Amino acid sequence: REAVLEDMAASMNGFVTNSGSWLIVAGSWTAPVRDFDDNDLDGQISLLQTDTGLEELANSAKGTYYPIGASSPVEFEAYKNDTLVAADGEELWLDFALPFTSDESRARNLARGRVERTRSGQILSIPLKLHAWNIQVGDRIRQTSTEYGLSLKAYRITDWGFSLTGAV
Repeated sequence: REAVLEDMAASMNGFVTNSGSWLIVAGSWTAPVRDFDDNDLDGQISLLQTDTGLEELANSAKGTYYPIGASSPVEFEAYKNDTLVAADGEELWLDFALPFTSDESRARNLARGRVERTRSGQILSIPLKLHAWNIQVGDRIRQTSTEYGLSLKAYRITDWGFSLTGAV
């Protein structure tokens, strides 16, 4: 079951989470729903991950998909970002299967999205005041922080929590 959920999420460049209830979030861009700054904090921001690890970094992607009517997977045209390859000094490949994708252009677009996602791996834990209660997993917010030098930097909410003695 877990592999099927992961494959479904991969077919839309999304993710699956269980933050109190199961949620499948599509990977499409959505506009940020709220802006937060230092006045909205109920504690200190924690930097959990500064960037994507070198072993997970990619600038190119290839893989397979299932065209309509096909019973076996077919390779889609590989995606390569020449600007990123030049910056990295070598090709760094992702290789994956898209069992729920039936269109080659969609498969290639998913490959582009996966490569781009490996380039923005910063993860923050932001303790917010209670007025952030209505923010949901999958929403995007923009954060400003003088301590971290952020100015309306967009982040996607990937986990959400609340406790009676803590922040949102």
